[in-house]
Amino acid sequence: MIGTNWDITFQKEVADELRMSNRQLEKATRRAVELAAESANANAAKSQFLANMSHEIRTPMNGIIGMTGLLMQTELTAEQREYLQTVLSSGESLLGVINDILDFSKIEAGKLDLEILDFSLPATLENVRQLLWVKAREKGLQLICRIDPEVPVWLRGDSGRLRQILLNLGGSRVNIKQRGDVVVRACLDREDEHAAVIRFLVEDDGIGISPHRQAHIFTPFTQEDSSTTRKYGGTGLGLTISRQLIALMGGQIGVESAPGSGSKFWFTAVFEKTAELPAQLPNVDPPMVKEEPDGSVSVAPVPRGRLLIAEDNIVDQKVTLAILKKLGYQADAVSNGKEALAALRKGSYDLVLMDCQMPEMDGYEAAALIRQPQSGVCNHQIPIIALTAHAMKGDRDKCLAGGMNDYISKPVKITMVAEVLEKWLHDARTCSSG
Repeated sequence: MIGTNWDITFQKEVADELRMSNRQLEKATRRAVELAAESANANAAKSQFLANMSHEIRTPMNGIIGMTGLLMQTELTAEQREYLQTVLSSGESLLGVINDILDFSKIEAGKLDLEILDFSLPATLENVRQLLWVKAREKGLQLICRIDPEVPVWLRGDSGRLRQILLNLGGSRVNIKQRGDVVVRACLDREDEHAAVIRFLVEDDGIGISPHRQAHIFTPFTQEDSSTTRKYGGTGLGLTISRQLIALMGGQIGVESAPGSGSKFWFTAVFEKTAELPAQLPNVDPPMVKEEPDGSVSVAPVPRGRLLIAEDNIVDQKVTLAILKKLGYQADAVSNGKEALAALRKGSYDLVLMDCQMPEMDGYEAAALIRQPQSGVCNHQIPIIALTAHAMKGDRDKCLAGGMNDYISKPVKITMVAEVLEKWLHDARTCSSG
């Protein structure tokens, strides 16, 4: 016999190894898909847990902060007012912790978005100054806000998130300083025909920050110094959240400091330029509510309406009814969506404050039915304001998509309620008179 032989052992081994590698790759791919699904489920479970915890904590916080705020409007001795101010400050501090944790969860999920609206930069900084002024005054600090002349007055962007950043930075400076000045300044970094880059500075002449701590200061759950952690508390999330917000605004953040030489936090943000708007924003009525530095509230006499409250929590009913009485409104309260529909079929109301989570019929279903012509209510276009402890990403959009006109998250303040009610009742009066 005559023949030719080839040794294909190597090719066979290579093919076997390739098949083995493919099987391992397929197994790894399946495992990766399983892990991704488990991670998605875990993230969804975490988000749901945070949403539930936020709701359950905000509901009693509404009673604590709301009733304390109302009690401070009564005749009190100086000692009683001091005690109540401590309760109110503690409640608001706890609410700040809750908000920080929720914002951080949004950052992790990539769901932290900006709301782009026209706003006045001087008005935003004045609001920041007012919010920081009480704490600064208590510590004997000078709080100074400056805007360079060349900075545009009217801009387009997220003024609420800008205010949050400035409060995070300014609040930390006020908390840590014992004496001297805290300066908040806005200057023009650069601009073109359509946009302006604004540089914000928050400076103090306090204890300063060591180079080692500066390297980690924007890391989650990190404080400026271990001693300040014990002394001043906080979640250690404010700067992390601020950095993420600034990145969304197209800017950067940094710090210049040395121990014993004070600190200068700076950040930039990009805003669209817009035409001046004062002529487009008339204020035909006097302000409804003015909050004084001592915590008291003065209410201006303006036309009032009759309101309906749909709320199943008895404490929250009492808080909301008391706030509305303080503002001069007449209001009735019901415990769920079914009762709200029945009340709107029988009586005439100007606005509904609607809780979202209620037994028998929740606020979403009730709002959708109110908008339907066959529901039998007197006014299908009545303004419906969500008044809810749901404060996670998407809750506001869900309320608006369900037929509600606006959204207030608990715990509520009298100034917040007054502003929203005046907005919608004023619009209704203007339409009816026109």
